[in-house]
Amino acid sequence: MKYFNNTLKKSILDYLTLYDNILPSKHEDHMEKSVFNQDYTLFLSYLRYVRQSAGLTQKQVAERIQQTQSFVSKCERGERRIDVIELLAICEAIGISIEDFIHQLKNVLEQGKIEWTIEKY
Repeated sequence: MKYFNNTLKKSILDYLTLYDNILPSKHEDHMEKSVFNQDYTLFLSYLRYVRQSAGLTQKQVAERIQQTQSFVSKCERGERRIDVIELLAICEAIGISIEDFIHQLKNVLEQGKIEWTIEKY
């Protein structure tokens, strides 16, 4: 996963800010009821980031997991929640172990929470 570790040196959150329009309002103090809570939104953006960093299109990932491009798109946009079995298949299709994905996702979520808190006040 050398390509992945090198790209991680850049701020992943810089990339994720491209998708700020799908983040919930930073002034909401209550827990969101929809799939679009902050952590899940960061998860989806990070999943998209990993796919694109691997140089793969949604169609290529879809073919590898024997699904449609529309399925992958809906997952990445949060129209369809991803279960652990689907995440495992997507990670394998992208070429990253689920362990590495989860480890790096924890870092993304922690960075996101720090920036979320700073921007909120």
